[in-house]
Amino acid sequence: MQPYKTQSQEIFVMELYEDFKSALLNKNLISNPSNATHLFFEVLKNKCYKYSVDMHSLPESWWKKYIRTLYLCGTQKKELDLELTDAVRQINVKKVDTRSFLTFASMSVFFGLFKLAFELRKLASESSILALDEQGGTDFYRVAYGVGALYEKKRFSKIRGVIDKCTVCNDAYLKQEKLLWNILSDIGHNPQIREQISISAADVEFSEYIRGKSVAIVGPVPSEMENGNEIDSFDIVVRFNYRETGIALDPVYKGTKADVSYYNRWTSEYIIDSNFGDFPTGLKWLVNRRREHAEKIEEKLKNIFHTVAFRSRVHQHFSYIWFNGHFNAIPNAVLDLLCFEPSIIKIFHSDLMTSTSRDPGYFVPELERQDRTRLMLRSFTNVDPLSQFNLLKILFDQEKVVGDRVFSCVMGLNDIEYLDRLSIIYGGNAVFVAD
Repeated sequence: MQPYKTQSQEIFVMELYEDFKSALLNKNLISNPSNATHLFFEVLKNKCYKYSVDMHSLPESWWKKYIRTLYLCGTQKKELDLELTDAVRQINVKKVDTRSFLTFASMSVFFGLFKLAFELRKLASESSILALDEQGGTDFYRVAYGVGALYEKKRFSKIRGVIDKCTVCNDAYLKQEKLLWNILSDIGHNPQIREQISISAADVEFSEYIRGKSVAIVGPVPSEMENGNEIDSFDIVVRFNYRETGIALDPVYKGTKADVSYYNRWTSEYIIDSNFGDFPTGLKWLVNRRREHAEKIEEKLKNIFHTVAFRSRVHQHFSYIWFNGHFNAIPNAVLDLLCFEPSIIKIFHSDLMTSTSRDPGYFVPELERQDRTRLMLRSFTNVDPLSQFNLLKILFDQEKVVGDRVFSCVMGLNDIEYLDRLSIIYGGNAVFVAD
């Protein structure tokens, strides 16, 4: 059972946006912010009631300012973002409901209010740890949020104390938490941890393939750095959504090797549903998020090509151990690979979403046609940028991963500087345009 924090936040935010937009259009208020405030309240209250989200810890006057930001852009939007953020800083953490404030943080990211989102998320984190300290680990959601927040703060000894006393966590959660703790913590690191936990036959094979090898992870961000030779010098090269022979490969910048490809849900479904004959049969391993996708893709490709050398598996899942949201491609792949003890992992051509361009073929055609900024903002409601950043920064600081110049530059930022980068790219526009 996964906590509310994952998919439901995205559903809440997108339903709120679409319902509010429809109501504005029906009442001809789309360009009139002064008359839209009451309507926003009604839509928001309905959504909060439906998803048991508490909006009352933030006063009505605060929400009135919030609705104004949907019609502002540039400097005006940034100034109101700061004003809302300052008000949130005055809230007593004991009055904060963790999942409600995380929902409002996701909503604020979607609306381009990054400073406000950071403060709401920070309060939610502090609240979750406080609840764990004061009320203990008798509720699964309380444990999940509290432990996730403790991971981000690198309080590994306290995590073990909580988990060792926990009686409400299911076996799946405990298995993944133990693996994650073993990867991130230097306290009692146990190289044989995987042998103590049930893993699939495919994982055993994958372990033999990865263990002791040098691994290059090549992200989907276009690059002018001439890394091709270095990338191809690694024992194993990992790519993402690689579904067409040679696409986004070149000897100068991206390299030409492709041994392992990780696939997101969109690309997995596209491979399953599409007719094609140019799938890269030279891949050794196909790694999917879902078991049904892995099985269907393997069956389809074997029917098309009859004899193929690749194997398929499902990657380890750690998102619901972390504080908020799912992990995206790079963090998922890094954590999955670290379970199998490579000698080194180096990340190329990843800037943690501080740009919107992607290599050809990374997005399936349906997503390629969408507005990239809006697509990324929607993804942030489910794939919390700070979750990706905080995890990779821990691993980078521990020297469990290294990176090229671009990745290392992002890892040199603190969390506020990172969100400022995102705000510059995604946060300047008005959600609705006033006359």
